[in-house]
Amino acid sequence: MKEAATQPAAVPDVSPQIAEGGFFSRWLRALWTLFWNTIPVYILAVLALGAARVWLFPHADGVVGNTLFWVLAMAIAGCLFVIPTAAEIPIVQTMMLAGMGVAPALALLITLPAVSVPSLIMLHKAFPAKALWLTSGLVALCGAIVGGLALL
Repeated sequence: MKEAATQPAAVPDVSPQIAEGGFFSRWLRALWTLFWNTIPVYILAVLALGAARVWLFPHADGVVGNTLFWVLAMAIAGCLFVIPTAAEIPIVQTMMLAGMGVAPALALLITLPAVSVPSLIMLHKAFPAKALWLTSGLVALCGAIVGGLALL
């Protein structure tokens, strides 16, 4: 039998790349790149969601009652909007004063601060789409479970 000649494997070049400029100039370049990769997408997504909020969050004039349908709808809608942390409390409180039921309000309290469409859009380059869909789906599921428990 003939023995196969073995060739040594090619070793990739792993030498670190030296960035040009000082710390502050490199930081400014990184900040500028981050700005142009995220802010325009964020602004467009927030404007689109703001225009669609009339259909996504109907006027809570007693229409949004304590039903499973509204729990699921608010759990999904809560995953869409960008709301600063702690701002969801006055928003949900106002909607409850306008007639929203407790169960859909709990679904919103769980889902509003967790994820949003603008944050998912900005993260799509860093994470696989499957992970982002799974995250938003699990957040909506948690909101639906908490709201569903309030229906019991």
